[in-house]
Amino acid sequence: MKFEKLKEVLMNRPKNMTEEMYHYGYSCGLRNVLNFEIVQQAFYIYNYSEKERLFYMRKILNGFRDGSLEV
Repeated sequence: MKFEKLKEVLMNRPKNMTEEMYHYGYSCGLRNVLNFEIVQQAFYIYNYSEKERLFYMRKILNGFRDGSLEV
């Protein structure tokens, strides 16, 4: 998943949000690149609470870890 897709997901808040965050992290893990600052800015822009940001960042990190193990 590219960053543009992540922004779309964050804006629309779909029911499968947790899964989408994991997939974003996984795709970043496959490329071995994750820009925390830009992801945090996107959460801030779309008015996510601190609790939500932490929860979804954990999902992204779990996906990143799993994706990076695939390489």
